[in-house]
Amino acid sequence: MLASRPVAGQVQSAPMLKSAVKSLTDQEYADFRAGKEMGFARVAKLNGYPSPLEVNQLGKELKLSTSQKAQLEKIIDAWRFKAKEMGGFIVAQEAKLNTLFASGKISDGAVIYYTNKIGLYWGEVRNAHLQAYLKTRSVLTAEQLRKYNRLKGYIK
Repeated sequence: MLASRPVAGQVQSAPMLKSAVKSLTDQEYADFRAGKEMGFARVAKLNGYPSPLEVNQLGKELKLSTSQKAQLEKIIDAWRFKAKEMGGFIVAQEAKLNTLFASGKISDGAVIYYTNKIGLYWGEVRNAHLQAYLKTRSVLTAEQLRKYNRLKGYIK
């Protein structure tokens, strides 16, 4: 699910941890720090591009070769690194924006600057996820892709 903001007056249920940043929910904070998928790759998944993590988990069923497994590990490592890095940048910029609002030192220019910067990092996080799905599809044969989609219930 894409990271979303709570509706005004909505109370979060059972937080996983206390967010260090007021403008992020506890779940968003944890997910950005961990590089979680958060729905950023939904467009890929809905259009038949496989999750690298799911393909990795289905390695035996898909009969992945040693070369495919190695390629998949590289994709996953790069994906996790980039998603965590950009997620950390989002958390840091949200914290700065929160500090400026809390201190009353916020200005029009600061709002524009930080929201644009945060938006850029959101785009980079999404790019990291989508690139991983795109690259994963290219690792699989047509038959493996069909089998993956059958196993995941996307096709019969």
